[in-house]
Order: sequence, then structure tokens, then C-alpha cells
Amino acid sequence: PPPTSPSLPPAPRGRPDPIPMCTTEVGSVQRLGTCGKQHARKEASQPPVTPTPTEVFLLLQAYMMSGRLVCELRCRGTTTVEAAKLRIARLCDVAAHDQRLVHHGEVLEDPRTLESCTVLDTSLPGVDGLIVVQLVVNGASNVARSVRELGRSENPDIAIAGVLGDLVDSVLRAEHQLSERVRPRGETQLSAAIGRGKRAELVNWMVQAFTALRFDDAILHSVVLTLDRFYVTLSGAIETSNMQRVLLGAVCTEMKLAGADEFPPGHWQRVLCHICHGQVELSSILKSEYEVLARLNFQVGTPTPLTFARQLGRGAPDVEVGRGAIDLASFLLELALFDPALQYCRAHVLLAGG
Repeated sequence: PPPTSPSLPPAPRGRPDPIPMCTTEVGSVQRLGTCGKQHARKEASQPPVTPTPTEVFLLLQAYMMSGRLVCELRCRGTTTVEAAKLRIARLCDVAAHDQRLVHHGEVLEDPRTLESCTVLDTSLPGVDGLIVVQLVVNGASNVARSVRELGRSENPDIAIAGVLGDLVDSVLRAEHQLSERVRPRGETQLSAAIGRGKRAELVNWMVQAFTALRFDDAILHSVVLTLDRFYVTLSGAIETSNMQRVLLGAVCTEMKLAGADEFPPGHWQRVLCHICHGQVELSSILKSEYEVLARLNFQVGTPTPLTFARQLGRGAPDVEVGRGAIDLASFLLELALFDPALQYCRAHVLLAGG
């Protein structure tokens, strides 16, 4: 006979006596005695538990634009880009909000996980994949820093310009966007409106005339850009008789935009009369100016490649080096005016920086 089970100790007062149960293991389900049959059916009806997937680990390598390796991080695949930036910030002293991680030409957004940014490769020892990113620092540009340095000048008239240092980069971005919006892109339409040879002769005449009048180089570049934007809007070739009036209208607009200090009232009228040798009446020039402005939706004063070149030159560490670089860039950009394919094939900020 089976041995007698030891008797259970008496239950404490106020608590019910424990209910004795007997269990028998059948497969993976434990059947309870008569008191647990209903509970056993519920367990048997539940789906099997899915095993937890193996955690993924990635090797993150961050390089500067110069090609220098900044850091290597072993990260979980579920690590977000934002969390990776925080770890990089502790190693290279660049704030997370000033970082941009670029992978295969794509800027990685902060909410993305590193696992979603790469293809797993189990052949690498100790990790499940490699992700190589380029670290782009969003700090202030050299131009902005040079403007901030003006605030340390002992001359109050110069030091007050230092407060504009925080606005420089946003202004540069806005000018670039405006330049891209108005930059002529139809070289075929430009050539149809005015032939390449005739346009080159016109640019050559403007270079000589504006140099004799001691115009700033910015006026030359602005007039050429205004004329090319106007030519692109034409459906056919411009008439030779209207070419001079359109040119004078564009020059009239740029002199007005230069300000009254450089071209006071009465002076710019005499300059226009001197350019055309008195052969075109002022009323006709003003009428042509209105026609050009209407064609351009009155969007004038747009930045030119020379505008960006002068701004980039401000960021030079040495003043003399910056002036020399600007003079060389001005000469090269003036040569580019003769070739519209070179002048408008890329963004003007790239043409200035190249």
C-alpha cells in the first residue's frame, strides 16, 4: 500500500482550509484535479509563447567631411539616431543638436533606429552589421563667426555690427533660396532670345562702359542677371531696336537699388543720358524699365555669384588673404558672364565657392 501522506498543519484562524490538489503532467499541459479542470482547458487553448528574438548589435563609425574617423560605437539595433548623437557628443565635443548624420547621401532623422538604416551582415566579428555615417556639424559658419568678432572692436560703430552674427547664416540660406528660385534655367530659350555672339558683345560693351563709369562690379553682374531673366521670358528673339532700351532700363533699376548715397536724384538721370549719348529719351527708358520689371514680377535685387563670393570672403582668417581671394573670384566670375551655360548650370553659391 502507498505510504500515508503526512497530515497538513491546521490552518490559522480566520483563513479557510487549503484545498488539496493533485496534478498529473500530460504533454506540456498540467491537468489539475477536479478543482482545476476548467483552468487547464484555458491554458490548453492559449497559443504557444513565441521565443524572444536575438538582440542585434551594430558597429557605428562616424567620419568628418575631411575623412577623419571621429569615433566607433557598438550600439543596439534599436538605438535611435538621436541617442547615437548624444553618445557622439560625449566623445567629440559637438552638441547633439549641431550634428547631422549622413548615410549614403541621406540625412538620418532622429526618430529612426540604426537597424533600419543598414543591412545586417553577420560576417563581421562581434556585431551583426556595420553602419558608416558622415558627421556634418551645423555650427555657425566662418562668415557668422567673423561678424561676431566685430563685437569685440573698441570702435562702437564697428562693434555694433557684431549683434548681427546670429542672423548671418539664416540670411545666407534665404539668399540662396531666392537665387535658386530666379536663376535662369532655359539655355535654349536664352539662346533663342539673343544669340550667344550678340550676347557676348553686349556683355563686353558693359564691362568696358561700367569700368569707365567706375561702377561697382555688383552692378555689372546684377544687370546681366536681370537681362538674362528677361530674355528667358520672351517667346522669340528680341528686336535689335529694343535691345538698347531694355539695357538702359535694367541699368536704371540697378542704380536706384544702389541707393541715393551712390546715385543721388539727378545724378542717375545724367548717367543714363551719358551712356546712350542722349539718343534715347528718359521717358522711353522708364517705360522699358517698367516692361522689364513687369516681366520679372518685380523681383529685383536678387543675389548674384559675386554676392556670395564677397560673403564667403568675409570668412577668411586673414583680411589680406580674403581680399586677394575676392579679387581673384571677381575676375573669374566676370569671365563666366560670357558663357551662359557655365553661368547658370549650377547654383550661384557653388559657382562662387568654386
